[in-house]
This record gives sequence, C-alpha cells and structure tokens, in this order.
Amino acid sequence: MIEHFGGIYAITNTANGRQYVGSAVDTHQRWLTHLSGLRRDKHPNPKLQAAWRKYGEVAFTFTVLERVDDPTNLLEREQHYLDTMRPYYNICRTAGNKLGVPLPADAVEKMRAGLTGQKRSIETRQRQSQSLKGLKRTAEQRANMCAGQASIAPETRARMNAAVSAAHKGKPPSSACIEASRQAHLGKPRPADVREKIGAPQRGRKRPDLAGRVRTPEHCAKLSASLKARAPWAAINAYSEKCAKRRQNPSTEQPPLFP
Repeated sequence: MIEHFGGIYAITNTANGRQYVGSAVDTHQRWLTHLSGLRRDKHPNPKLQAAWRKYGEVAFTFTVLERVDDPTNLLEREQHYLDTMRPYYNICRTAGNKLGVPLPADAVEKMRAGLTGQKRSIETRQRQSQSLKGLKRTAEQRANMCAGQASIAPETRARMNAAVSAAHKGKPPSSACIEASRQAHLGKPRPADVREKIGAPQRGRKRPDLAGRVRTPEHCAKLSASLKARAPWAAINAYSEKCAKRRQNPSTEQPPLFP
C-alpha cells in the first residue's frame, strides 16, 4: 500500500548527479504530477525538462529527503535543503517563490486573452494615478525605460498608436485635461523647429468663420496686454512711460532715458 505523507523530496539525475528539490503535503502525488508533465514534455521547469528529454526517464530517481508531518514547516525545511544542497535544477532559490520561472505558452496566451479589451474603471485609474504621483525614478530606471521603448518594433508601435487614436477618436478632451495641459506648457518657450511646424500650416490660411467678427473690449484689452508684455514691446513701453513722466514734470530732475 502506498503511503501518503508530506515532506521534502529530491529528483536526481543519476547520469550527472544533478538534483531538483521540492516540498509537498503529499510526496507521492507530487511525484506523479512531475512524471505527468515530464512525460508529456510540458513540465514548467525547462531545465529539468531538457535533462529528461536528453537522458530519458530511466536516468531519474525520486527520493524523500525528510518526512514533515506539519505542513506549516514545509517551506522552512525546503529552504534548508535549498541552501545546503544548492540543487542545479531549481530555478528559484527561495522556497515557495515562482520568480524567474517562465510561464508556458498556453498560460501566457490565456492571460493575454483575458486582458485584451479589458477597461479599467475610473476609480482604478484614479488610484493608479495617485500611486504614481510624486514618484521619482532613478537614472537606471529611466535608462531601462528608454531602452525598452527604443526596442519596440515599428509595426508594434504603429498598432499601439492606432489603438490609442481609435480609443480617443471623436472624444473631445475634458476641461480638466485642457487646463492641465495648459499649465504644463505655461511659460515654456517652444523650440524654433516646433514653432515652424505649428506656423507653416497656418500661413496663407483663410478663416471664413472669422470674417466680420467684432472683438469685445475685454478681448482687445487682453490682446494688448499680451503684446505689450513681449519683447521688444516691453522696452518700447518702458521708454514711453519715461517720456510721459518728463512731459508731466519738465522742471524736476528725471533719470536718463537710456541708462
């Protein structure tokens, strides 16, 4: 009769002595699970699967290293054997951790299909935005991000741009979005090439919608204030103010017009 118990086990390649160490609440059932994946060439551990494919089933043995009746002690004992034996076929060096284990192609496809077309709620997007605000990335992180963006294939980038354009097509930006963009660019002079790109399509363009339009006094005042604040108008306005002061008080001593 087969006895079922928990413990730490080892799968040993007798051809070279290399091992895989694991833990299970039922060691016999775990060995059957390993056998099923290895025999079908679908084991999640690529190193162990490659060795099985090369040396064959006859080269591998299954051994229980230690019986552990309390399941809460399994990971602790497994970590002990991982640290002392340092088995070759174990990809993860931490008991219970799957970091570094590549997912099978069918699992990746299922995850991709489940996420395709999924839309995050407004609350989720707001939480993600709040968690990223004020986050400062290191120079290494920024370099890795730039390298990742540069490695995107042109056809992939074209599909990404098309998807973003389709998602925003026909949707005018909100007032909050417009104000945030305005504040982000406020006071930042545009480079000459950017100004040329913006101005070139506008040259010679006729605006029939503006024909006969009459500006309000408030609009005229805003335009005047905006133009006066620009150089060389700022210097001209300062010179005009000095001249006006001289005309108002010709007898008093005034500072020179051009210091």
